[in-house]
Amino acid sequence: MSDRLNKEKQEAHFYEIKLQGNPWIYVLSAPYNNGWYLLTSTHISKKTLDKDSLVFQLGIPPRLTSSFSVSFNDYDQLRLICALSILIPSV
Repeated sequence: MSDRLNKEKQEAHFYEIKLQGNPWIYVLSAPYNNGWYLLTSTHISKKTLDKDSLVFQLGIPPRLTSSFSVSFNDYDQLRLICALSILIPSV
């Protein structure tokens, strides 16, 4: 993966890695193989050159449960991804 590394930066409360190409399979599998699991992800703003965040937690992942995603596609538009049809009216 080092050939895909563009930049690294260490700060007080985070470690930032900028990668080239589409390396997400490596980014998500490497921490998992070392005891970290993806707890949540977030994409708060839609500004040009904004950042996504992946939050990992060390330990045993919780048992598999049903989940869905909400995508904020426009200022007045939500997309529900893999949501059960009974949840749609509530959202």
